[in-house]
Amino acid sequence: MVAKAARRVLSPLAKYYSGVLGVELGIRQTLKLLNAQAAFFLTVFPVDCPLALRAACLAWLVAALGGCRRLGLKVEE
Repeated sequence: MVAKAARRVLSPLAKYYSGVLGVELGIRQTLKLLNAQAAFFLTVFPVDCPLALRAACLAWLVAALGGCRRLGLKVEE
């Protein structure tokens, strides 16, 4: 039931990302992209927080980008 609802929400987003990137994406790849976007947002737009928390967000971003690369999500020119 939860998986079906998640798929219903993520399918249009996967189609949008597919159109933007020019590559067919699945639900798993869409989740990886969402994870990377959240990590980027929290790294680039931090609130007034300790340096250790900012470093943790940067580590999260690096790990998220590595996860995208392992799935083959890269855009070549």
